[in-house]
Amino acid sequence: MEQKKRSPIVAILLAVVTGLMVIALLNGFIRPTDVVIANVAIAPGTILTADLVELRAIPAGAKPADALTTIEEAQGKMLAVGRAPGDVILASVL
Repeated sequence: MEQKKRSPIVAILLAVVTGLMVIALLNGFIRPTDVVIANVAIAPGTILTADLVELRAIPAGAKPADALTTIEEAQGKMLAVGRAPGDVILASVL
């Protein structure tokens, strides 16, 4: 019995199609977006200044709904809840 030789083209096409589908799915979820985060530990009652916060890009799916997106939004506001370094600054804690 003669064995049929299989062409690698089908496997290559399947890999390319799978890769394109993964890229399309991840592009919608991982699209980076900027949020304001705490640079240092910030105590409750502290008035926020530009040196206490910074912008950091995170995946869009990880962004809280009420996260601040510009440093100008945060400046001059008082925190009601303390924040640790790296915490996202939320409008609900101002």
